[in-house]
Amino acid sequence: MRSRLACLRSYALEADQFIVQQHASANLLVQSM
Repeated sequence: MRSRLACLRSYALEADQFIVQQHASANLLVQSM
């Protein structure tokens, strides 16, 4: 159970970083326009 929780937590962290990257690239696109 504990390992599953750690797995979910690391997955959530990766998802957060991915969303942040998407937002950053979207902001760059808007600024370049």
